[in-house]
Amino acid sequence: MKNFNASASAFGWQFQINAAIVFMLKKIKDIDKVRIEGENEDIELELSNNKGKIFIQAKSKSKIGPAGNALKNFSDGVKTLIHSSNKKNCEELCFVTNYPNPIGGREQQFSYFMGGTYIKRSFKEIPDDARAAATDKINKVENEVGLKLDIDKLYIAVIPFDGNEKDTRERVINTEVKDFLYDIKVDEGSSRELLEFWQNKMHFNASNTDTKVSLSKKELMWPIVVLKCDLNENDKLIEECEAQGMDYEDVVTILEKYKEIINKQEEHFDLTNKIVNDYRVYREENSKGNRGKRNRKDFIESNWSDYKDYIKSDQMDEITHENLVKIILTKILNTQNIIKKLKEEVNL
Repeated sequence: MKNFNASASAFGWQFQINAAIVFMLKKIKDIDKVRIEGENEDIELELSNNKGKIFIQAKSKSKIGPAGNALKNFSDGVKTLIHSSNKKNCEELCFVTNYPNPIGGREQQFSYFMGGTYIKRSFKEIPDDARAAATDKINKVENEVGLKLDIDKLYIAVIPFDGNEKDTRERVINTEVKDFLYDIKVDEGSSRELLEFWQNKMHFNASNTDTKVSLSKKELMWPIVVLKCDLNENDKLIEECEAQGMDYEDVVTILEKYKEIINKQEEHFDLTNKIVNDYRVYREENSKGNRGKRNRKDFIESNWSDYKDYIKSDQMDEITHENLVKIILTKILNTQNIIKKLKEEVNL
């Protein structure tokens, strides 16, 4: 079992969590779950369709520049990675750091990892002279534990993460999140809120000593839908409710209950898919002949009651409940293109 009190500092925790987010985004189409402080390694990514795991060891230093003990850190990482390497479900091994000399050497040798951005290389692609000392460390560990490390699966990665300013320290992860949102056609203005959500979720996951508790891809991606379905008192939908005769207290109730329901995560992703698919079928059925395609408002007015049992809330009268359901349907259908793009990009 891992020693869950082995974290050297808050800085180390921060690097580990941010590195996990980078790896998650790089592999988002291929993974199902993420675990921080796993049974075997610092970061474990469970691949889709039971294809195994990616095991990641993370080492960091708070001071800018090369690490004087880089080779020792690498050797320590290999001592755990070698056990993961011999598991049947091992698909990839990675040693990740925030310093530019992850396997030691002179600047001429570790220049392969310099560039100020995320760099990941297979161990075997690094020239022999640059990885000679690291290879010796691997051989020593193999002799000590009586196991072989699968070099074909070994990767070395560097993620710059330094500085006293938060924006400077998180420059790489900020870019990765913004690029991800751009790919799914979501305004990058949501990047900071999304990043902080992921950081908090992964920090909580790391603190859970039950290593079987992981974060699912659905759970991690749902907040994107939530961000695009945000509702406040200035929303036009709320104005419409007031125009229909609802008083201020009813509007406040809807706002409170809406956030309570829409902020729930994984279980509502399936409902979202159902609503979008139902609307697609409705449009297809009503586009036949000369009747033309009916709009979202028609669909909601005709079908809102089909979803009232899915969207339950205590202490609400029937009219308020109806308006709540209609608002949620409207918000989801307004973001259906984003939901579709998200599903495609992350393979949900």
